[in-house]
Amino acid sequence: MFTFIGRYFWLLCIVLAVYNFARPQPGDERSTSGFGPGVEELAILRRRILFANLVPWLVMGIGILLGGVPNIWHYFRPQDLNPYVWAWYLSGFALACVFAFWVIFRGGAENAIKVRLVQFNLFGKDVQPTQRWIKLYAAFSPLFIVLWIIFAWHLNAQVPK
Repeated sequence: MFTFIGRYFWLLCIVLAVYNFARPQPGDERSTSGFGPGVEELAILRRRILFANLVPWLVMGIGILLGGVPNIWHYFRPQDLNPYVWAWYLSGFALACVFAFWVIFRGGAENAIKVRLVQFNLFGKDVQPTQRWIKLYAAFSPLFIVLWIIFAWHLNAQVPK
């Protein structure tokens, strides 16, 4: 089972991403009338967001299936300078930069709230963040990815053979 998870974790992430974006959300415009101003634009935006969520997992799957990376555990070792591992990190960093640009400069915070892109469940209560919080989150996302890479580099994780 450990070997199976190590090899196909990326596929599980793809399935979960598709499930999370396909299921109806409480208060979602699609679950009420399906018609109205901006419903089609929100549907297009949701599909784009789904695609963006799939990119890192597709990159990871390509790395594992093409044989460049034996399993997921090697993604915790950027210091090995494996190009597939770095492609995965760079895809996450690029998406964080695109997300930050969209939110800060293109009015994406308002749209992120409309499509419920960022949600929290605190003590059983759904909490929708404000535009200000989403902008802060977006601004720090690229920095978080860089910090994650630095952390993984210094972690020196041992990988199963």
